[in-house]
Amino acid sequence: SAGSSDDVRGAHGSEVYQESSNVCDDGDMCTSFTGIWDSSENSDVYGNTSLISRQGGTYTWTPDLPRAGSYGLYMWWSSGIANCSSCPVDITCNGELKDTLYLNQRQNGGQWNPLGTYNLESGNACSVTLTSESSNLTTCADAVKFVYRGERLPEARINVIYPNPSALEEEVCFEGYGIPGDGMTIEDYMWQSNLDGMLSTNNSFCTSSLSEGIHRITFRVLTDGEIWSTAAEKVVSITNSLPFPQETWLEAEEGIINSPMEADDDKEASTGGYIWIPNTLGDALDSTQDSGYAEYSFEVLEDGDFVVWGRVIANSAQDDSFFVSMDGGPYTLWDTFRGGEEIWVWDQVNHRRTADPMIFHLDAGIHTLIIKQREDGTKIDRILITNDRAYNPSGRGK
Repeated sequence: SAGSSDDVRGAHGSEVYQESSNVCDDGDMCTSFTGIWDSSENSDVYGNTSLISRQGGTYTWTPDLPRAGSYGLYMWWSSGIANCSSCPVDITCNGELKDTLYLNQRQNGGQWNPLGTYNLESGNACSVTLTSESSNLTTCADAVKFVYRGERLPEARINVIYPNPSALEEEVCFEGYGIPGDGMTIEDYMWQSNLDGMLSTNNSFCTSSLSEGIHRITFRVLTDGEIWSTAAEKVVSITNSLPFPQETWLEAEEGIINSPMEADDDKEASTGGYIWIPNTLGDALDSTQDSGYAEYSFEVLEDGDFVVWGRVIANSAQDDSFFVSMDGGPYTLWDTFRGGEEIWVWDQVNHRRTADPMIFHLDAGIHTLIIKQREDGTKIDRILITNDRAYNPSGRGK
């Protein structure tokens, strides 16, 4: 059941957890879901039941935590050879994604499986969401346990690494910061590369000596209590030659718009207009659904790898996604950045839990881009297609 307890029993009442725990079980008031979830027939469940889905829905556990602090997270699922082997799980607080994990539910069923340790807020601010991706595989939703470990741990955050990608021997600048744990202060910093080793012990620095290749950059902070944070990570590409920059700017409202996608007015939009699915018209969470979309044609002068930017408004977690397709290819699920209530921000098209940003290899010639309905209420004003990975649009763009 949901709520805090010092003794939390396992599936058959035989195992007792002597911890300050909060267990959120399927069907409790602390859970919510989208899509279709059916009762399973497995015996290795937590409590009385577990749920299964193959329909692309989500299952969310949102506990009422008694205090902020460091929590160990655990998930219970039922075993099955048809279960998903890379089940995506999002951990969020106050609408901010803290981590995405991929779980193998073919193994370790009928027990508590650790997800990691995270700083969580008190009350109902944090949640764990499991996604059942449409396939012939089964995703099991049962219980999640939140175990209080103590005061908040330090966190490392990377502000910016720029430019990225960068040419060999070009100066690249790094900036990060730390969030200390309770009663702590940040004393030291550590930047490392998997290719070049130690880079710096400052919170910000610039260097032109990165070697050629794909760097996995890690950034950690150290507190006065001699406690290191977990690592923040970012990938940086250093190449011997950069492509000739190409940019294509599109006004979203000037595409071929298909209902219920529609154009609307906003004086803060780049030319006064944008497109969206108006609120209350409903979501289309499956990309195969017959739903609204906008279609654009554009030309690429030279072959290359391109990213797509959109100037968007996403006011909530229920209004922050589109589907995107290039040249009739598979749709990517673009989770747009939420910049605040009715605030236009630039965001790169990504593919949920798979690629951020999404890279499109385009040959010279004419191409077709489709922005398709997923969640109503999400707005897009302007689109940039470019092979310049170092360029970050701002304002209303060029």
